[in-house]
Amino acid sequence: MSDADLPRLLLLSGDRIIDSAGEETARIVRPRWSLRTMFSRTQEEVRLVRPDGTTWLSLPQQTEQDIHSLWVKNADGDRLATVERRGGRGLTGSTLDVADASGRAMGTIAAGNAHQSFEARDLLGDRLATASLAAHTWTLRLRREMPGAWEAAFLAVVVAAEEIQAMAPENFA
Repeated sequence: MSDADLPRLLLLSGDRIIDSAGEETARIVRPRWSLRTMFSRTQEEVRLVRPDGTTWLSLPQQTEQDIHSLWVKNADGDRLATVERRGGRGLTGSTLDVADASGRAMGTIAAGNAHQSFEARDLLGDRLATASLAAHTWTLRLRREMPGAWEAAFLAVVVAAEEIQAMAPENFA
């Protein structure tokens, strides 16, 4: 299957997700940092907000340099999907298992080394989406008929990876 089989194109750069027509489909709203929240036990959420201001998805803010577990929620706070890393991280990357809200397996996301590329496959092994990072911009290619829970899980993984990239030591030099 080639990239031509994944006709939907999205770009994620900074805090914006843009479609192939150049229209903003969502904005990433990150929690504000403060001394008060720095030592808080409650984990803040990153939200994807539609252009009309409504929340589309939310996921936990990343606090580590790896994706271990993500709960992806809709605007009402209901879980849409869960993403969990399988085993440890190898030299070439890791595998993330994706399950729906009821815990049924949906497939996997292969994470490239340093979380700079991803490939989603369903349980039959069919490729659903890819994402790659170049020059601080993520390019996402998605199958047109991609189920909503899958799209939510894949976008959440890419946003989480963007959060991890922002924590990289070279960004603080």
